[in-house]
Amino acid sequence: SKSIRKNYLVSAKNVKGTLNIKRASRSKLCGVLASQGSPLLLTAFRVRNHKRGPVKVQIRKQGGAKSVPGLFLGVSRNGYKGAMQRKKRKARYPLRIPYGPSVPQMFGAENVIGELTPLAEATLNERFLHEVEYRFQKMK
Repeated sequence: SKSIRKNYLVSAKNVKGTLNIKRASRSKLCGVLASQGSPLLLTAFRVRNHKRGPVKVQIRKQGGAKSVPGLFLGVSRNGYKGAMQRKKRKARYPLRIPYGPSVPQMFGAENVIGELTPLAEATLNERFLHEVEYRFQKMK
């Protein structure tokens, strides 16, 4: 969660809700950290609405906020509050609700995986050595 939030402007709640950790056991010597989920609404990221000019959205921390043509903040007939776009330029309805990237997409980004890989390898080596020492101690 921390490594994803280091690169993207998303809350910990949205990230942690999609992460699934399966720990290794004696019978199953494989651990898994997986993320499963659908794309997040644009309102889960940083959305700026100024009185004049277009609505701007910022998803990544490195880049700046970018304007999205036709995007506006409002309330739909169904009660949804947030960012919307019109499907047709002139017509009022139907409206489209825009989405950003999903947590699995953010998790699979090279900079996030590159951060986690050395940590996972170090932890695996440390635990493996500890387990080997423990087994040798038991044999004596």
